[in-house]
Amino acid sequence: MSTAPAPALAVGSTVWVFDEYHSRRNWRDGWQPRRIVAETRVSWIVGEHRWQQFKLPKRDPRSVRCVAFSEAEIGDRAYVNDHKWPIANRIHAVDDATTLRAIAKLIGYDEATRR
Repeated sequence: MSTAPAPALAVGSTVWVFDEYHSRRNWRDGWQPRRIVAETRVSWIVGEHRWQQFKLPKRDPRSVRCVAFSEAEIGDRAYVNDHKWPIANRIHAVDDATTLRAIAKLIGYDEATRR
C-alpha cells in the first residue's frame, strides 16, 4: 500500500471504492468510482445513495484500505495483487545463496533480526 499522502479532497471529488460484488471476473473491475457528497467536522461522506454511503476520515483517509485516490493507485494495487504470490513462490524456490542475499539486500531484510 502506498505511503504517499492522500490528495486534497473536497465535496465533489472522486475516490475509488473496492466493491466485492463487482469483482467477480477481474480484481481491477471491483474498483468503482464514488463521489464525496458531503462532509462532517472529521469525515468525508462518500457515496451518492444513502445505502452505499460511508465515512472516510479526514485525518487519515489512507487508513481505509478499500479506498483508492487515483486510477494509477489502482494500477499499482492490481500489480501487487496479481504478482505478489507468483514472485514469492519464485523466491521460495531459490537455492542459490548469492541470489538470495541479493534479494534480501534489495528488500531490506536484516539477517540478524530475520525481519
